[in-house]
Amino acid sequence: MQVRHILQGKGREVVAIASNATICDAAKMLTEKRIGALVVQDSNGTLTGIISERDIVRAVAEGGAPAFGEQVGAHMTPKPETCTEADTVESLMEVMTRGRFRHIPVLDEQLRLCGMISKSRSCGARHLGSATRSAWTRITSARCGMRMAIRRCFMPIT
Repeated sequence: MQVRHILQGKGREVVAIASNATICDAAKMLTEKRIGALVVQDSNGTLTGIISERDIVRAVAEGGAPAFGEQVGAHMTPKPETCTEADTVESLMEVMTRGRFRHIPVLDEQLRLCGMISKSRSCGARHLGSATRSAWTRITSARCGMRMAIRRCFMPIT
């Protein structure tokens, strides 16, 4: 199975943030979009880094509440590993495990950003053959819906 098959199921939307945005802005965006990492781009749209929930937690643990006002560029992972749509899920899992990261930007044939893959999505997909690919998409969609319902149960009432 190739990365392009995962993108066909999950979509190609890439949520990006500027390196001069604040950690607070990044945390809000992650929460609103219900995702675990953001691509960091410069003013030309070039990939300059990636910032994850873990990076934000580390920034706050090291700097306290004032870290929320610091720039994303100071806490992002610069020049992140990337993969292409043609890469296999097996090779992607190996790279992610070796590098100890959970999100990886995907580049198309022209080396333009075209998606983002998480380890949880690729891990589940790598065990599936082409006959069960659409079933995997339905299962992960249902799982995401269940997660959102659980979050709503624990959200404070305003």
